[in-house]
Amino acid sequence: MKRLFVDTGAWYALVDKKDPDHKEAAAFIRNNKIPLLTTNFVFDETITLLRSRLGWSVAKEFGQKLKDSRFVSLIGVKDEDEEKAWEIFLRYKDKD
Repeated sequence: MKRLFVDTGAWYALVDKKDPDHKEAAAFIRNNKIPLLTTNFVFDETITLLRSRLGWSVAKEFGQKLKDSRFVSLIGVKDEDEEKAWEIFLRYKDKD
């Protein structure tokens, strides 16, 4: 099944109406038909960022929406995933 990975910046832009990318993020989510995927690390980072910038209630509400969503898969990063990511990072030191 095809899924789109969503990182912290996109989630934040979706929530914060003052973010420069908010309109584009909201439009994308409204029109997107491909299921979304994010990780436990991204979830934690997003909730922490939302709490620090927009408050606990905003962070709680958005976090609960992600957890309850049938359209967003929240997967846990495993130790072997972290190790493989580290190996890739080390191998491609010439890439930004």
